[in-house]
Amino acid sequence: MPSFLNSTFVNIDDLRKMAGEPTLEIHPEDASARGIQDGQVVRVHNDRGSFQARALVALNVKAGVVVSQGIW
Repeated sequence: MPSFLNSTFVNIDDLRKMAGEPTLEIHPEDASARGIQDGQVVRVHNDRGSFQARALVALNVKAGVVVSQGIW
C-alpha cells in the first residue's frame, strides 16, 4: 500500500520507492478476454480519466472485478 495520503507525501523519494508502482489485480478469464498478460502495463480508463498500472493476473480476484489502489 502506498505510504502517502493523496498528494501530501508523494514528493518524498523514499516513500515513492517504498510504494513501488500502481497495480491492477484481474482474474485470469478477464485478462485472457482482453489480451492482458501478467506483468503487462495496462491503461485503465473511464469517462472521468485514466491511469496506467501493472496487471497482476490472479485467482484471488472474482471474475468481472478488478482491484487497484484508490490513492496513488
